[in-house]
Amino acid sequence: MKTIFLVFKTEEERKGHCLFVKPRGVEKRSTSTKSSQYICHRDGKPRVHLKRGSTYKGSRAKNKKGSCKIDGLCPARFYVTELPDGKVFVRYIHNHAHSLSFNQSKFLPIPEDIRREISVKLALKIPVNNILDTIRSSFSSRNDRDTIAKRIRPHHLIDRKTILNIQQSMKNSNYQNHQDNATSVFLKVQSLQAENYNPVLVYKPQGVVDDSLSFALDKDDFILALMTKEQANIFTKFSKVILCMDATHKTNAYRYKLITLLVPDQFRHGYPVAFCICSKETTSVFRLLLQCVKDKCPSATVNIIMTDDDLAGFTAAKQVFGDNVSRYLCVWHVHQSWLRKLHSIRDSTDKVNMYTYLCAMMEARSESEYNRYHDKFMSTYTNMYPEFVSYFQATYEGRPEEWSLCFRRHEHANVNTNMFVESLYNNLKSVYFDKKLNRRVDRLVDTLLQIENHMFINHFKRNAYNSGDVNSHNANRHTSSLEINNTSVLQVNEMTFTVTSKDSTCQYVVKKVNEQCKEVYCYLRCNEYPCLNLCYHLYTCTCIDFSKNNICKHVHKVHSMSVNNQATDDDDANNFNNFPSNSTEQGSDITNHSHLISDIRSIIQDISTQLDNPIIQKHRLEIIKKSILNIKYANDGAIKISNEKVQPITKKDHFAPGEKNPLQLRFKAVSKTPGKRKKPHLKAPTEQQKKALLIQLPTSSSCQLPASSSSSSFQPPASSSSSAVQLPPSHLASSSSSASQLPPSQQASSSAVQLPPSHLASSSSSASQLPPSQQVPGQRM
Repeated sequence: MKTIFLVFKTEEERKGHCLFVKPRGVEKRSTSTKSSQYICHRDGKPRVHLKRGSTYKGSRAKNKKGSCKIDGLCPARFYVTELPDGKVFVRYIHNHAHSLSFNQSKFLPIPEDIRREISVKLALKIPVNNILDTIRSSFSSRNDRDTIAKRIRPHHLIDRKTILNIQQSMKNSNYQNHQDNATSVFLKVQSLQAENYNPVLVYKPQGVVDDSLSFALDKDDFILALMTKEQANIFTKFSKVILCMDATHKTNAYRYKLITLLVPDQFRHGYPVAFCICSKETTSVFRLLLQCVKDKCPSATVNIIMTDDDLAGFTAAKQVFGDNVSRYLCVWHVHQSWLRKLHSIRDSTDKVNMYTYLCAMMEARSESEYNRYHDKFMSTYTNMYPEFVSYFQATYEGRPEEWSLCFRRHEHANVNTNMFVESLYNNLKSVYFDKKLNRRVDRLVDTLLQIENHMFINHFKRNAYNSGDVNSHNANRHTSSLEINNTSVLQVNEMTFTVTSKDSTCQYVVKKVNEQCKEVYCYLRCNEYPCLNLCYHLYTCTCIDFSKNNICKHVHKVHSMSVNNQATDDDDANNFNNFPSNSTEQGSDITNHSHLISDIRSIIQDISTQLDNPIIQKHRLEIIKKSILNIKYANDGAIKISNEKVQPITKKDHFAPGEKNPLQLRFKAVSKTPGKRKKPHLKAPTEQQKKALLIQLPTSSSCQLPASSSSSSFQPPASSSSSAVQLPPSHLASSSSSASQLPPSQQASSSAVQLPPSHLASSSSSASQLPPSQQVPGQRM
């Protein structure tokens, strides 16, 4: 009997575009009867949803639809009395105090069956746009739009935002163990500790005093560190190469920091080995984290640690793993520190030259080359910019082994930056958090474990398929080596070779130093034919590319020539005979569609049988009809195309694969408001610019002529050296611009500084006669 009443109530709600709800629970009377009341959902006064006992002091944006309540009494309601024998007596007042038009359906919630259907599709990873299109296409067709008002229901008008809200509620239910964040994290930690392998290194909730952690954490501090079994294995195996450590912020609403420990695996892919969420990042916190990691992996050793210029992590690493731990600074952070300091220098020419000196010192190939750039830098700018030189001396001069690449002699997987960790953080915030600020710590913990699971699967895939592309950066060099002519390679002796460049201006010496690689983990390999089993540690080369820890194309060429890549004619003939003959294969390629036709007819018969199912009739009829019509229309088009000749469409625009759509053009103001001029961006210098610093003239500030020499002409000596006449382009530009700004009475002095063409010709010829040790070799052949 009650079921009949609920069906009647649902039909009245559909007709009146309203909803009857219970304001209170069921009342039980002494006569064993149950009474309940259903009132119209629009009855009552608007109210602000706040916690009980709290008051709202501020202006809150109003709902665009308005309030569901009519700010008064709606008399429509059901009085229901249920007797012990199951009979139901209903008193129904059907008069409403508001309109019952379709416009009022905007206040109705989504029906439960529709919400359930959307949730199922979202769980099956069906895109939101496809779900929305399925809902709207079930009632809206271009052929039936005249009768849409008779068939439309309120749930047909839901938008994409509504489906996204349902999706977000499903995500929240996956990681939220409790509405309170701290309680949810506590329950999450309890479930992790109950697993077969406990991944929790250390955990202290906020507001709890732990005497064992009192040396690092106070009562109000929070810490949670995680390390799974696979992370512990990876750390034990590869921690001896290098350990990268970095922290980030804005991963939660409590300003807790996220610290990540990462090592490169055998494929030179970064693998995070530990995560730590803590309320502060001090030396004691880093020491606690590293000590817990060491206790979890007692056989692991750490030789090198990669950090930014913060002493907290390095000091803690030395306290835990010993004083023999070396520190490598992330060169990207060093560059950023230099650029921030160089912005205070106004002279753009000096700024570019100083940055070039610093880059040359960082990328020097040997200690002697580092010393040459260092001495020239100090002698040139000590008096000109004492503030910057003092900063350099106090910060970087006394420890070049931490930031200059020529001092990094140990195997460190060619990891010179913390970009592995930075890329992980970018993936966390951009992909997993969808570029939105995360508020909850339990979601952060769940996401970190999800990232670790994805990392493990990718690592397992590379191991299973042996597809770790450790030499992807050598692919172009391998291809370039195949273009070098064999006559350009000359063997001096058994272990020494010379390779001549394409323009025959440079000659590079390649020496073989090892028959087999002696490194435990070698990250620079090439197994492309004919460079089989090529390794960075087998050869040395005098080119610049090899000094940057790359297997240069000259080494590729020498090694490929030493490999026997000649195949016999018999093998070629056997391989050719293994191909199937065309005579019989082409005869069998004549299409025989009888089995396909029988399969299609069987599928159609199965579909016709399924149409009798009430579930299919309730949810799938419109979709099946639309799909069959699409197939029929496509078949009609195919028949028409076969009977008529259709002119092909000419492609006018050619797009690259994955090319993004350009942004819509916008109108811009004709006159721009004056503002602060942006400072020019300093670019990384080339090798020619670095070499030019060692042979260039003094800067423009030391080349100005005195006022008394304005009437005399400049006569350069005939025996002037090439190093004294080569002016950098920036110097010529600055001198010419300064000359154009002089008054007419003084322009003669500025014109006297210009060199005659004959002198420039003699300078270029004398420069070409320099000894090979002073010539700048080209990077490319």
